[in-house]
Amino acid sequence: REVACMRTIDGGKTWNHLSWIGEEQVNSGNPASIRLGPSRILAITRTTNPPRMLSFLSEDDGYSWNQLADPVKVDFNGNPPALLRLKDGKLCLAYGIRKSETMPNGIGIYISYSSDEGKTWSVPELLRGEDGAIWDIGYPRTVLLPDGEVVAMYYYNNAGNGDKYRY
Repeated sequence: REVACMRTIDGGKTWNHLSWIGEEQVNSGNPASIRLGPSRILAITRTTNPPRMLSFLSEDDGYSWNQLADPVKVDFNGNPPALLRLKDGKLCLAYGIRKSETMPNGIGIYISYSSDEGKTWSVPELLRGEDGAIWDIGYPRTVLLPDGEVVAMYYYNNAGNGDKYRY
């Protein structure tokens, strides 16, 4: 699995391959991307072996990519990112942590912010956690509402922790 940048100019009827994002044969996937300017795009991808979250910047509208520092630390099997721009201009990254020893607050859904368009990221904050039963959590998606509030949707598993539910 590798991540590619594709473009359509006819509403999705046809697609053109512009470039590969990242190294070949790294087993990457689940990208999140955001346009930073007329020709600047930030893409964040998940890798599973080793588990990492990788960040890439295109300055030429997706034709080539430069790797940035990893935005956050992830663990077991990685975790897909969700990325959006807040009303104040900051970027917001949501993702899951799947091993309790990775973060002081353990298994959970975390968020991190960037004030410099993805070059650096804040210390992750726990959005929901401390009650995850097993590693099977994550896959967040985020939406910015017109009033500036953010809604985060994600998969969360409490089964086996005295709770029979997966949310």
